[in-house]
This record gives sequence, structure tokens and C-alpha cells, in this order.
Amino acid sequence: MILGCDAAGLDRGRPNEVVVHAVISDADWRGDETLDPKRSLLSERYQGTFAEPRPRCRAANVLPKRRR
Repeated sequence: MILGCDAAGLDRGRPNEVVVHAVISDADWRGDETLDPKRSLLSERYQGTFAEPRPRCRAANVLPKRRR
């Protein structure tokens, strides 16, 4: 298993800066993913962000970066 939970970069579909939310819920789960008993983190069940090539993330896990 390749480690890494933190990621930031550009959204492939748009030139938006994004961060990756590392909690991954079951595809059938609805609601707060931290309450899903089947949830996992990147590098637990899925290759982490240090993997090459970079792992693809679900759209729900890619969040716009906020500017201060």
C-alpha cells in the first residue's frame, strides 16, 4: 500500500485549485461520510497520494480551495 492522505492541485476538468478530502465513503452511503461504517482513508483501502501515477479521486472528494 502506498501512503499519502494529503493532496492539492488543479482539477483536471477545469483550471480550479482544489484539495482532496481523504475520507472515502461507500458508494451507496448518503450523508456525512465520517459516519459511514464502511468508510476508509486514502492509503487504507486505496493507494495514497504518493502513488505514481496519481490516483483518481471521486468528484465528491475534490473540493475547491478557499482563498483567504
